[in-house]
Amino acid sequence: MENTKKEFKQERLSLCKSCPQVKYTWGIGLTCGDYMRPIPSVSCGCKLTWKCALKNQACPQGVWGKEEAETKKKILKK
Repeated sequence: MENTKKEFKQERLSLCKSCPQVKYTWGIGLTCGDYMRPIPSVSCGCKLTWKCALKNQACPQGVWGKEEAETKKKILKK
């Protein structure tokens, strides 16, 4: 059974909240590193409440996103 959009977003956000790169930016909310200042393979600078809700997005550290897509591809091939 597929997660609802809210559950999908909450799963990703809970993973992000445990990351040391996550910051609370006043007026914006939770961000991955400094807002709008990405560091390749470390942080993307995105507003996490937006990014976590988009299925085509991935964590710059590979915590979520790409693996989910690969798992779905494997299931569909069976």
